[in-house]
Amino acid sequence: MADTIAAIATPPGQGGVGIIRISGSDAVAIAKKISKLVQFEPRKVYFTKFQDDKQNPIDEGLLIYFKKPNSFTGEDIIECHLHIYRFCFLLPPFRGLMFVYFQNVPATA
Repeated sequence: MADTIAAIATPPGQGGVGIIRISGSDAVAIAKKISKLVQFEPRKVYFTKFQDDKQNPIDEGLLIYFKKPNSFTGEDIIECHLHIYRFCFLLPPFRGLMFVYFQNVPATA
């Protein structure tokens, strides 16, 4: 079983949207916890509210699900598209949120 990872997919610079990709076997479960969505279909764009682990709102944005094996990595991928101004300032809480869900994944060097 592969690890589930989250990474910033937005290049440095100015822009209106920041993207975080979650890839791995737990991506769908995490997407359900950080969004208001309970089910979604692959390759459809959903407008949703993103929330932290206490269900406090972080931002509104887009969520896209790429189902394995038809994704960039061959694993399930979730893309979260957030407003860049909120993305920048709320990245630490979002990282904290990712930590909550990934805390059982062993660290790698």
